Amino acid sequence: MSKMSHEQFLLMKLAEEASEVAQIALKTAQFGMTEKHPDLPLDNKHRIYVELNDLLAVVDELNTCWSGFGYKPCYASKINKIAKLNEYLGYSIRLGKVEIVPAIFGNPTDSAKIKQLKPVPVPDNFYCWSHPDMHLVDPRWSDDDERPYTQEDFNLLKDNAGVDITHESFDPFDEIPKISNDSCDWSKWKPKPPSPDHFLIGAYDTEDGPVLWWAKQRVKDSEVG
Repeated sequence: MSKMSHEQFLLMKLAEEASEVAQIALKTAQFGMTEKHPDLPLDNKHRIYVELNDLLAVVDELNTCWSGFGYKPCYASKINKIAKLNEYLGYSIRLGKVEIVPAIFGNPTDSAKIKQLKPVPVPDNFYCWSHPDMHLVDPRWSDDDERPYTQEDFNLLKDNAGVDITHESFDPFDEIPKISNDSCDWSKWKPKPPSPDHFLIGAYDTEDGPVLWWAKQRVKDSEVG
């Protein structure tokens, strides 16, 4: 049996420490940050600290002992990851799986403050994406009813958001050659808005294919003339 190299040994330890982080994170998700086992000196939050420090220690050792590793934290990558986390957090909230997080998405009671949806940057992969302020204007955002939107629902949504909405439906085989019928990666698809004044507020996958919601800000009476 051949012996593993030093690099292989450290990579094995990296995997072990990552597993330890995962285990305590799952335990803490179930029992809470301040829960403390009677036979252990630390609560769950500080046990996470310990495991993260162990993981980072192995990373440092890889950098020190293996010249080809050369890991350096990338701020831009962290920001991109946070954006993706918040994207899927918003999607989970919309599905009713996670409670609303006011610090990120605002408070539902603040809906009166939203007079008009504004264009926002759309992620590269906009699969099942919604405008981050949709929860403030969509009357169906938090309900678990799977019935289709009624015209009354849409009218209220448009009035709350101060926009008019255009829906586009697509056949992924005939109209979107860059994504397959079952793909969750829409990053290569660059749909064009109906007009320069329209901006995307929703992109959803349905049984019949992708559906895009385009919004156009309503002109206020004071702005006419």
